Amino acid sequence: MPTIALGKHEWNFDESQRLGPPGGFGEVFRGSGPSGDVAVKRLKLTAGAAAHREMKIGESLVDREYRHVVPVYDYGQDANGDGYYLVMPICERSLQDHLRDNGPLPWSEAKPIILDIIAGLKEVENIVHRDLKPGNVLYRDGRWQIADFGIAKFVEDSTSLETLRHSLTPPYAAPEQWLGERPSGGTDVYALGCIIHTLLTGAPPFGGDINDVREAHLQKPPPQVLGIDPRLGGLVNHMLRKAQAVRPSLDRVQALILATNDALPAAGPRASLAAAGQAVARAAATDEAELVAAQTAAKEWKAIGDDGARDFAGILNRLKAIIVADAPNASTGIRELALGPAKLRWDVPTRLERRVPTRPGLPTEGIWEVAAFSKLEVACSITKVSYHDPSVYTFSTTLAFARTPQDTDFRWREVAFYHQFSGAGMNEAPVAIPPSSESFHTAFQPVIGGLAVAHGPFTIDAEDEDTFIDRWTGLFAKAAHGNLRPPNQLPLGPQFFA
Repeated sequence: MPTIALGKHEWNFDESQRLGPPGGFGEVFRGSGPSGDVAVKRLKLTAGAAAHREMKIGESLVDREYRHVVPVYDYGQDANGDGYYLVMPICERSLQDHLRDNGPLPWSEAKPIILDIIAGLKEVENIVHRDLKPGNVLYRDGRWQIADFGIAKFVEDSTSLETLRHSLTPPYAAPEQWLGERPSGGTDVYALGCIIHTLLTGAPPFGGDINDVREAHLQKPPPQVLGIDPRLGGLVNHMLRKAQAVRPSLDRVQALILATNDALPAAGPRASLAAAGQAVARAAATDEAELVAAQTAAKEWKAIGDDGARDFAGILNRLKAIIVADAPNASTGIRELALGPAKLRWDVPTRLERRVPTRPGLPTEGIWEVAAFSKLEVACSITKVSYHDPSVYTFSTTLAFARTPQDTDFRWREVAFYHQFSGAGMNEAPVAIPPSSESFHTAFQPVIGGLAVAHGPFTIDAEDEDTFIDRWTGLFAKAAHGNLRPPNQLPLGPQFFA
């Protein structure tokens, strides 16, 4: 059996005697030490990954007996190894086991369990649990007690947000945890609301795969618990509000639970009033869920645009660096490079709101989701052959950070257009069109319009960046030699870039 040396004692544990299924943060084994049989929890976190960070599992918990909190006998990094451990007493069963064996509980059985959990949260109210769930509520000494205080905080401090998300238990994780925001006591109130829902119905409020659960926690109102006192249903709805600040306090939750002697709906005028209160609470929860969903979508859209802008800056910086390295006499201006008769110009990316078709009956198969866009162009002074020839020819393209209907991810794409019925003909092609224009999207649809695609679309980032840079250094070189001319045919063929 492995032996670990923690801050206070050495402990043995048997890896063949697991106590319960593995959890998000670790797994528990039967062990022994100076005080006899114990439960040893091994965290799914190495000292290397945590940069040998000191494990502080709430020093107020160590060697102290609480009525509703599982005590901690020892904790920390193994002096002889690379793991972190927590040593606790062996408990009789978890609330998860109890629900598995008994299914939904009547209020007479659920109520004392809920009050025990509240008492445990209040005993150490200076610590936010962050991972409250039935698997962390254990039966010991004739009452339900909360285990694993402080573990989520330690993992949060020691690892990336993505690691923490994978460690949390999705059915009980509050919206702020999915968004990477700072948790508070309201986070535990939300998880407790999920537990109450589970006790009364046999399942947490939101189910499905992890993406479905995340979307529901962030954007959907909780399902109504049928057949219970409307006051209790309203309380659960309030506990499951999306915003931390508007959830009820633990004191209020405790008072309302104590006052609810029977979970069944009452009769008479008071029942009608309670039902009206529950309906109002549910409507408010729906409105809040819609508001939070809109705010979450806006935040995620902004993050997409921010990522695109950073990528764009990197691509343009590398293009400029290559041009300056190959042609040191090229002059640099504000968003411009010049060499002889050639000028290379670009715009700072413009952010866009999410676009939806604006005209009834407009096909949607050509709609790009564009988070940001820019324009890149190379201009060349040329000798006029005829009266109608321009003195300067400009080749311009739209650069769009977009997700097309054929793709699943956002990437930078290059595309340019030409006006099919313009008298200017080849002299003004190809040309950049902003994605904020409806004609940009119409050009990709199976309809007849005045705009058609002249060049692209091509992905220009990641594995395609070198091709993009070669294309534009080649265009800039042709312009610098004075050889860049309007095309002879559209859409452009490969010979144009030769």
